[in-house]
Amino acid sequence: MGVKVQNIKICENKVSAEVMVNGNSDIVWYEFPINQKITKRPANAFFVIFLPIAMQFGGVLEIDGELSKTCYENSKTYQEILLKWFPQLHKVEIKANKISEDIVYTKKRRSISCFTGGVDAFYTLIKNNSDIDDLLYVWGFDVPLSEEKFFKKVEKHLSSVAKSFKKNIVYVKTNLGFEVTNKYASWGDFCYGPAIASVMLLMSEEYDTCFMPACNDYSVLVPRGSHILIDHLWNCDGVKFIYDGAEASRIEKVDFISDNKEVQKNLRVCYTSRDEYNCCECEKCIRTMASIEALGKTGLIKTFPKKLDINEMDHIVLKNEPEMRFAESTMQVALKNKKIDLANHIHNQIINYRANLLFEELNRDFDVIANSDNFVDQTSKILNWHIRNNTKYVFRKTLKMIAKKSVAFIKKDKVS
Repeated sequence: MGVKVQNIKICENKVSAEVMVNGNSDIVWYEFPINQKITKRPANAFFVIFLPIAMQFGGVLEIDGELSKTCYENSKTYQEILLKWFPQLHKVEIKANKISEDIVYTKKRRSISCFTGGVDAFYTLIKNNSDIDDLLYVWGFDVPLSEEKFFKKVEKHLSSVAKSFKKNIVYVKTNLGFEVTNKYASWGDFCYGPAIASVMLLMSEEYDTCFMPACNDYSVLVPRGSHILIDHLWNCDGVKFIYDGAEASRIEKVDFISDNKEVQKNLRVCYTSRDEYNCCECEKCIRTMASIEALGKTGLIKTFPKKLDINEMDHIVLKNEPEMRFAESTMQVALKNKKIDLANHIHNQIINYRANLLFEELNRDFDVIANSDNFVDQTSKILNWHIRNNTKYVFRKTLKMIAKKSVAFIKKDKVS
Protein backbone atom coordinates (compact mmCIF):
# COMPACT_ATOMS: atom_id res chain seq x y z
CA MET A 1 0.00 0.00 0.00
CA GLY A 2 1.03 3.59 -0.47
CA VAL A 3 1.40 6.51 -2.83
CA LYS A 4 4.12 7.09 -5.41
CA VAL A 5 4.71 10.37 -7.26
CA GLN A 6 6.97 10.09 -10.29
CA ASN A 7 7.77 11.66 -13.68
CA ILE A 8 7.38 15.22 -12.38
CA LYS A 9 7.62 17.56 -15.36
CA ILE A 10 7.60 21.29 -16.04
CA CYS A 11 6.68 22.18 -19.60
CA GLU A 12 6.34 25.93 -20.17
CA ASN A 13 3.37 26.95 -17.96
CA LYS A 14 2.26 23.42 -17.05
CA VAL A 15 3.43 21.14 -14.20
CA SER A 16 2.45 17.47 -14.12
CA ALA A 17 3.27 14.16 -12.46
CA GLU A 18 2.17 10.56 -12.52
CA VAL A 19 0.65 9.56 -9.19
CA MET A 20 0.01 5.97 -8.12
CA VAL A 21 -2.44 5.57 -5.20
CA ASN A 22 -2.69 1.92 -4.17
CA GLY A 23 -2.22 0.80 -7.75
CA ASN A 24 -4.54 3.41 -9.29
CA SER A 25 -2.76 5.75 -11.68
CA ASP A 26 -3.56 9.43 -12.32
CA ILE A 27 -1.78 12.18 -14.22
CA VAL A 28 -2.07 15.27 -12.01
CA TRP A 29 -1.49 18.62 -13.67
CA TYR A 30 -1.49 22.35 -12.96
CA GLU A 31 -1.77 25.00 -15.66
CA PHE A 32 -0.57 28.53 -14.88
CA PRO A 33 -0.76 31.82 -16.78
CA ILE A 34 1.78 31.99 -19.61
CA ASN A 35 4.04 34.50 -17.83
CA GLN A 36 3.95 32.75 -14.43
CA LYS A 37 7.36 31.81 -12.97
CA ILE A 38 7.49 28.17 -11.78
CA THR A 39 9.72 26.86 -8.99
CA LYS A 40 12.74 24.74 -9.83
CA ARG A 41 11.71 22.33 -7.02
CA PRO A 42 8.14 21.17 -7.86
CA ALA A 43 8.23 17.97 -5.79
CA ASN A 44 7.21 19.93 -2.65
CA ALA A 45 3.83 20.69 -4.22
CA PHE A 46 2.98 17.04 -4.85
CA PHE A 47 4.34 16.04 -1.45
CA VAL A 48 2.09 18.34 0.62
CA ILE A 49 -1.15 17.38 -1.13
CA PHE A 50 -0.51 13.63 -1.36
CA LEU A 51 0.61 13.26 2.25
CA PRO A 52 -2.99 13.38 3.64
CA ILE A 53 -4.04 11.06 0.78
CA ALA A 54 -1.32 8.57 1.71
CA MET A 55 -2.44 8.69 5.36
CA GLN A 56 -5.83 7.32 4.31
CA PHE A 57 -4.09 4.04 3.48
CA GLY A 58 -0.75 3.89 5.29
CA GLY A 59 2.43 2.42 3.88
CA VAL A 60 4.93 4.58 2.01
CA LEU A 61 4.70 7.98 0.33
CA GLU A 62 7.43 7.91 -2.30
CA ILE A 63 8.43 11.11 -4.09
CA ASP A 64 10.62 10.90 -7.17
CA GLY A 65 12.14 14.33 -6.67
CA GLU A 66 13.82 16.80 -4.31
CA LEU A 67 12.06 17.97 -1.14
CA SER A 68 12.65 20.96 1.10
CA LYS A 69 14.21 19.93 4.42
CA THR A 70 11.83 22.23 6.31
CA CYS A 71 8.77 20.80 4.57
CA TYR A 72 9.99 17.25 5.20
CA GLU A 73 10.66 17.89 8.92
CA ASN A 74 7.33 19.71 9.42
CA SER A 75 5.45 16.81 7.84
CA LYS A 76 6.25 14.76 10.96
CA THR A 77 4.29 17.24 13.10
CA TYR A 78 1.54 17.33 10.48
CA GLN A 79 1.14 13.56 10.71
CA GLU A 80 1.06 13.67 14.51
CA ILE A 81 -1.73 16.27 14.46
CA LEU A 82 -3.85 14.41 11.90
CA LEU A 83 -3.48 11.11 13.76
CA LYS A 84 -4.88 12.78 16.89
CA TRP A 85 -7.72 14.40 14.96
CA PHE A 86 -8.57 11.34 12.87
CA PRO A 87 -7.51 8.09 14.61
CA GLN A 88 -8.61 6.06 11.56
CA LEU A 89 -5.66 7.44 9.58
CA HIS A 90 -2.27 5.74 9.33
CA LYS A 91 1.25 7.04 9.75
CA VAL A 92 3.23 6.80 6.53
CA GLU A 93 6.92 6.44 5.78
CA ILE A 94 8.32 9.15 3.48
CA LYS A 95 10.90 8.43 0.82
CA ALA A 96 12.37 11.05 -1.49
CA ASN A 97 15.27 11.09 -3.94
CA LYS A 98 16.81 14.04 -2.15
CA ILE A 99 16.09 16.31 0.84
CA SER A 100 17.83 19.70 0.68
CA GLU A 101 18.02 22.99 2.54
CA ASP A 102 15.37 25.57 1.60
CA ILE A 103 15.90 27.79 -1.41
CA VAL A 104 16.94 31.26 -0.26
CA TYR A 105 15.64 34.24 -2.23
CA THR A 106 17.41 37.58 -1.94
CA LYS A 107 14.89 39.64 -3.89
CA LYS A 108 11.57 40.87 -2.52
CA ARG A 109 8.64 38.81 -3.77
CA ARG A 110 4.90 39.45 -3.80
CA SER A 111 1.98 38.56 -1.50
CA ILE A 112 -1.20 36.83 -2.62
CA SER A 113 -4.55 35.92 -1.07
CA CYS A 114 -6.80 33.01 -1.95
CA PHE A 115 -10.00 34.42 -3.39
CA THR A 116 -13.24 32.68 -4.36
CA GLY A 117 -15.60 35.62 -3.85
CA GLY A 118 -16.97 34.18 -0.61
CA VAL A 119 -17.46 35.72 2.84
CA ASP A 120 -14.10 34.58 4.25
CA ALA A 121 -12.18 35.61 1.12
CA PHE A 122 -13.75 39.08 0.99
CA TYR A 123 -13.14 39.61 4.71
CA THR A 124 -9.43 38.81 4.36
CA LEU A 125 -9.09 40.98 1.25
CA ILE A 126 -10.80 44.04 2.74
CA LYS A 127 -9.05 43.73 6.11
CA ASN A 128 -5.57 43.21 4.62
CA ASN A 129 -6.00 45.23 1.43
CA SER A 130 -2.76 47.18 1.77
CA ASP A 131 -0.73 44.01 2.45
CA ILE A 132 -2.06 41.98 -0.50
CA ASP A 133 -0.58 42.40 -3.96
CA ASP A 134 -2.46 39.74 -5.94
CA LEU A 135 -5.42 37.37 -5.71
CA LEU A 136 -5.46 33.63 -6.45
CA TYR A 137 -8.32 31.58 -7.84
CA VAL A 138 -7.94 27.89 -8.70
CA TRP A 139 -10.35 26.44 -11.25
CA GLY A 140 -10.85 22.79 -10.33
CA PHE A 141 -11.12 23.31 -6.56
CA ASP A 142 -14.69 24.60 -6.13
CA VAL A 143 -15.90 24.56 -9.76
CA PRO A 144 -15.38 21.36 -11.80
CA LEU A 145 -13.34 21.63 -15.00
CA SER A 146 -16.37 20.32 -16.89
CA GLU A 147 -18.33 23.46 -15.95
CA GLU A 148 -16.56 25.94 -18.25
CA LYS A 149 -19.64 28.13 -18.78
CA PHE A 150 -20.14 28.58 -15.04
CA PHE A 151 -16.42 29.18 -14.50
CA LYS A 152 -16.58 32.02 -17.05
CA LYS A 153 -19.38 33.58 -15.00
CA VAL A 154 -17.32 33.29 -11.81
CA GLU A 155 -14.23 34.62 -13.60
CA LYS A 156 -16.12 37.72 -14.76
CA HIS A 157 -17.18 38.56 -11.19
CA LEU A 158 -13.76 37.89 -9.66
CA SER A 159 -11.95 39.90 -12.31
CA SER A 160 -14.29 42.81 -11.60
CA VAL A 161 -13.37 42.63 -7.90
CA ALA A 162 -9.65 42.47 -8.67
CA LYS A 163 -9.89 45.49 -10.94
CA SER A 164 -11.80 47.50 -8.34
CA PHE A 165 -9.25 46.67 -5.61
CA LYS A 166 -6.38 47.31 -8.06
CA LYS A 167 -5.08 43.75 -7.77
CA ASN A 168 -3.79 41.29 -10.31
CA ILE A 169 -5.73 38.01 -10.16
CA VAL A 170 -3.92 34.78 -11.00
CA TYR A 171 -6.11 32.03 -12.46
CA VAL A 172 -4.70 28.53 -12.09
CA LYS A 173 -6.32 25.47 -13.62
CA THR A 174 -5.86 21.94 -12.23
CA ASN A 175 -7.46 18.49 -12.20
CA LEU A 176 -6.27 17.97 -8.63
CA GLY A 177 -9.58 18.43 -6.78
CA PHE A 178 -12.69 16.92 -8.34
CA GLU A 179 -10.84 14.50 -10.61
CA VAL A 180 -8.14 13.16 -8.27
CA THR A 181 -8.05 13.88 -4.52
CA ASN A 182 -11.83 13.71 -4.05
CA LYS A 183 -11.67 10.04 -5.03
CA TYR A 184 -9.60 9.26 -1.96
CA ALA A 185 -10.34 11.75 0.83
CA SER A 186 -12.71 14.45 2.05
CA TRP A 187 -11.86 17.81 0.49
CA GLY A 188 -13.00 19.76 3.57
CA ASP A 189 -11.44 17.52 6.21
CA PHE A 190 -8.07 16.89 4.58
CA CYS A 191 -7.33 18.35 1.16
CA TYR A 192 -8.15 21.99 0.54
CA GLY A 193 -5.41 23.52 2.71
CA PRO A 194 -2.63 21.30 1.30
CA ALA A 195 -4.09 21.78 -2.21
CA ILE A 196 -3.73 25.57 -1.93
CA ALA A 197 -0.24 25.10 -0.47
CA SER A 198 0.71 22.90 -3.44
CA VAL A 199 -0.27 25.65 -5.90
CA MET A 200 1.60 28.30 -3.93
CA LEU A 201 4.80 26.24 -3.60
CA LEU A 202 4.86 25.95 -7.38
CA MET A 203 4.75 29.78 -7.54
CA SER A 204 7.42 30.36 -4.87
CA GLU A 205 9.71 32.08 -7.39
CA GLU A 206 7.27 35.00 -7.40
CA TYR A 207 5.45 34.93 -4.03
CA ASP A 208 6.65 34.84 -0.43
CA THR A 209 3.31 35.26 1.41
CA CYS A 210 -0.07 33.58 1.01
CA PHE A 211 -3.15 34.58 3.00
CA MET A 212 -5.42 31.61 3.78
CA PRO A 213 -8.91 32.90 4.75
CA ALA A 214 -10.15 31.08 7.86
CA CYS A 215 -13.51 29.33 7.56
CA ASN A 216 -13.97 29.02 11.36
CA ASP A 217 -13.27 31.42 14.20
CA TYR A 218 -11.14 30.75 17.27
CA SER A 219 -14.13 29.45 19.28
CA VAL A 220 -14.70 26.52 16.91
CA LEU A 221 -11.30 25.52 15.55
CA VAL A 222 -12.42 22.00 14.68
CA PRO A 223 -10.24 19.71 12.54
CA ARG A 224 -10.22 20.96 8.94
CA GLY A 225 -8.02 20.79 5.85
CA SER A 226 -6.95 24.39 6.51
CA HIS A 227 -6.28 25.16 10.18
CA ILE A 228 -4.13 27.44 12.30
CA LEU A 229 -2.21 24.42 13.61
CA ILE A 230 -1.24 23.06 10.21
CA ASP A 231 -1.18 25.75 7.50
CA HIS A 232 2.18 27.14 8.69
CA LEU A 233 3.72 23.67 8.48
CA TRP A 234 3.90 24.10 4.71
CA ASN A 235 6.17 27.16 5.07
CA CYS A 236 9.28 26.42 3.02
CA ASP A 237 11.47 27.81 0.24
CA GLY A 238 10.71 31.27 1.61
CA VAL A 239 6.90 30.95 1.33
CA LYS A 240 4.86 31.89 4.40
CA PHE A 241 1.21 30.83 4.85
CA ILE A 242 -0.99 33.06 7.05
CA TYR A 243 -4.21 31.63 8.51
CA ASP A 244 -6.28 34.82 8.52
CA GLY A 245 -9.61 35.99 9.91
CA ALA A 246 -10.27 33.59 12.80
CA GLU A 247 -10.78 36.55 15.17
CA ALA A 248 -14.21 37.19 13.60
CA SER A 249 -17.30 34.98 13.69
CA ARG A 250 -19.19 34.28 10.48
CA ILE A 251 -21.88 36.87 11.10
CA GLU A 252 -19.26 39.44 12.17
CA LYS A 253 -17.59 38.89 8.79
CA VAL A 254 -20.90 39.29 6.95
CA ASP A 255 -21.53 42.52 8.85
CA PHE A 256 -17.99 43.76 8.11
CA ILE A 257 -18.11 43.17 4.35
CA SER A 258 -21.77 43.76 3.43
CA ASP A 259 -21.54 47.55 3.00
CA ASN A 260 -18.78 47.19 0.40
CA LYS A 261 -20.01 47.86 -3.15
CA GLU A 262 -17.90 45.07 -4.68
CA VAL A 263 -19.26 42.59 -2.14
CA GLN A 264 -22.80 43.64 -2.96
CA LYS A 265 -22.21 43.00 -6.67
CA ASN A 266 -19.99 39.90 -6.48
CA LEU A 267 -20.44 37.85 -3.28
CA ARG A 268 -20.69 34.11 -4.02
CA VAL A 269 -21.26 31.54 -1.28
CA CYS A 270 -23.09 28.79 -3.20
CA TYR A 271 -21.38 25.42 -3.62
CA THR A 272 -24.17 23.54 -5.41
CA SER A 273 -25.21 25.76 -8.31
CA ARG A 274 -23.68 25.33 -11.75
CA ASP A 275 -26.06 27.84 -13.31
CA GLU A 276 -27.09 30.68 -11.01
CA TYR A 277 -24.26 32.54 -9.27
CA ASN A 278 -26.04 31.89 -5.95
CA CYS A 279 -28.95 29.43 -6.06
CA CYS A 280 -30.65 30.96 -2.95
CA GLU A 281 -31.87 27.46 -2.07
CA CYS A 282 -28.92 25.45 -0.72
CA GLU A 283 -28.02 25.45 2.98
CA LYS A 284 -25.07 27.81 2.59
CA CYS A 285 -27.09 30.34 0.59
CA ILE A 286 -29.97 30.26 3.07
CA ARG A 287 -27.67 30.59 6.11
CA THR A 288 -25.93 33.59 4.55
CA MET A 289 -29.22 35.20 3.50
CA ALA A 290 -30.51 34.66 7.05
CA SER A 291 -27.48 36.44 8.51
CA ILE A 292 -28.02 39.38 6.13
CA GLU A 293 -31.68 39.49 7.16
CA ALA A 294 -30.74 39.34 10.86
CA LEU A 295 -28.37 42.28 10.39
CA GLY A 296 -31.17 44.31 8.80
CA LYS A 297 -29.31 44.51 5.46
CA THR A 298 -31.79 42.67 3.24
CA GLY A 299 -31.52 43.72 -0.39
CA LEU A 300 -27.94 44.99 -0.15
CA ILE A 301 -26.35 41.89 -1.69
CA LYS A 302 -27.52 41.86 -5.30
CA THR A 303 -26.15 38.36 -6.00
CA PHE A 304 -29.04 36.92 -3.97
CA PRO A 305 -31.89 37.69 -6.40
CA LYS A 306 -34.53 35.85 -4.37
CA LYS A 307 -35.98 36.93 -1.06
CA LEU A 308 -35.35 34.69 1.94
CA ASP A 309 -38.23 32.33 2.71
CA ILE A 310 -37.67 31.75 6.41
CA ASN A 311 -39.86 28.64 6.32
CA GLU A 312 -37.10 27.03 4.23
CA MET A 313 -34.84 27.30 7.25
CA ASP A 314 -36.85 24.56 8.95
CA HIS A 315 -35.42 22.09 6.42
CA ILE A 316 -31.81 22.91 7.32
CA VAL A 317 -30.15 20.36 9.58
CA LEU A 318 -27.11 21.72 11.41
CA LYS A 319 -24.37 19.14 10.96
CA ASN A 320 -21.58 20.29 13.27
CA GLU A 321 -20.48 22.70 15.97
CA PRO A 322 -19.35 25.53 13.63
CA GLU A 323 -22.76 25.52 11.89
CA MET A 324 -24.49 25.53 15.29
CA ARG A 325 -22.35 28.46 16.50
CA PHE A 326 -23.14 30.41 13.31
CA ALA A 327 -26.84 29.75 13.91
CA GLU A 328 -26.58 30.90 17.53
CA SER A 329 -24.80 34.15 16.66
CA THR A 330 -27.31 34.82 13.86
CA MET A 331 -30.20 34.22 16.25
CA GLN A 332 -28.72 36.63 18.80
CA VAL A 333 -28.34 39.36 16.17
CA ALA A 334 -31.88 38.69 14.93
CA LEU A 335 -33.25 39.10 18.46
CA LYS A 336 -31.23 42.28 18.96
CA ASN A 337 -32.74 43.70 15.76
CA LYS A 338 -36.24 42.49 16.70
CA LYS A 339 -36.42 39.92 13.88
CA ILE A 340 -38.42 37.63 16.15
CA ASP A 341 -39.88 35.30 13.50
CA LEU A 342 -36.42 34.72 12.02
CA ALA A 343 -34.96 34.11 15.48
CA ASN A 344 -37.66 31.51 16.22
CA HIS A 345 -36.87 29.54 13.07
CA ILE A 346 -33.15 29.58 13.87
CA HIS A 347 -33.93 28.55 17.44
CA ASN A 348 -35.73 25.48 16.10
CA GLN A 349 -32.60 24.54 14.12
CA ILE A 350 -30.50 24.77 17.27
CA ILE A 351 -32.96 22.74 19.36
CA ASN A 352 -33.06 20.01 16.71
CA TYR A 353 -29.25 19.94 16.54
CA ARG A 354 -28.98 19.48 20.30
CA ALA A 355 -31.78 16.94 20.25
CA ASN A 356 -29.98 14.93 17.58
CA LEU A 357 -26.83 14.89 19.72
CA LEU A 358 -28.89 13.57 22.62
CA PHE A 359 -30.54 10.98 20.42
CA GLU A 360 -27.18 9.77 19.12
CA GLU A 361 -25.98 9.37 22.71
CA LEU A 362 -29.11 7.44 23.64
CA ASN A 363 -28.76 5.22 20.59
CA ARG A 364 -25.17 4.37 21.52
CA ASP A 365 -26.28 3.31 25.00
CA PHE A 366 -29.42 1.51 23.91
CA ASP A 367 -27.74 -1.67 22.72
CA VAL A 368 -26.51 -2.19 26.28
CA ILE A 369 -29.96 -1.38 27.71
CA ALA A 370 -31.71 -3.73 25.26
CA ASN A 371 -29.59 -6.64 26.47
CA SER A 372 -30.12 -5.95 30.17
CA ASP A 373 -32.59 -7.74 32.44
CA ASN A 374 -34.26 -4.47 33.48
CA PHE A 375 -34.97 -3.35 29.88
CA VAL A 376 -38.54 -2.24 30.70
CA ASP A 377 -37.46 -0.17 33.72
CA GLN A 378 -34.69 1.52 31.78
CA THR A 379 -36.90 2.45 28.83
CA SER A 380 -39.59 3.78 31.18
CA LYS A 381 -37.05 6.09 32.77
CA ILE A 382 -35.98 7.39 29.37
CA LEU A 383 -39.55 8.03 28.24
CA ASN A 384 -40.43 9.77 31.52
CA TRP A 385 -37.36 11.97 31.16
CA HIS A 386 -38.56 13.08 27.72
CA ILE A 387 -42.04 13.81 29.05
CA ARG A 388 -40.69 15.91 31.95
CA ASN A 389 -38.33 17.85 29.68
CA ASN A 390 -40.77 18.16 26.76
CA THR A 391 -38.20 16.95 24.20
CA LYS A 392 -40.82 16.19 21.57
CA TYR A 393 -38.39 15.83 18.67
CA VAL A 394 -36.21 13.20 20.36
CA PHE A 395 -39.22 11.67 22.09
CA ARG A 396 -40.69 10.63 18.72
CA LYS A 397 -37.38 9.20 17.56
CA THR A 398 -36.90 7.41 20.89
CA LEU A 399 -40.35 5.77 20.64
CA LYS A 400 -39.45 4.39 17.22
CA MET A 401 -36.14 3.12 18.53
CA ILE A 402 -37.75 1.50 21.58
CA ALA A 403 -40.31 -0.22 19.37
CA LYS A 404 -37.57 -1.68 17.19
CA LYS A 405 -35.43 -2.74 20.13
CA SER A 406 -38.46 -4.14 21.97
CA VAL A 407 -39.20 -6.55 19.14
CA ALA A 408 -35.63 -7.79 19.26
CA PHE A 409 -35.80 -8.05 23.07
CA ILE A 410 -39.07 -10.05 22.98
CA LYS A 411 -37.70 -12.43 20.33
CA LYS A 412 -34.57 -12.97 22.40
CA ASP A 413 -36.65 -13.54 25.54
CA LYS A 414 -38.79 -16.16 23.76
CA VAL A 415 -35.71 -18.01 22.54
CA SER A 416 -34.21 -18.08 26.02
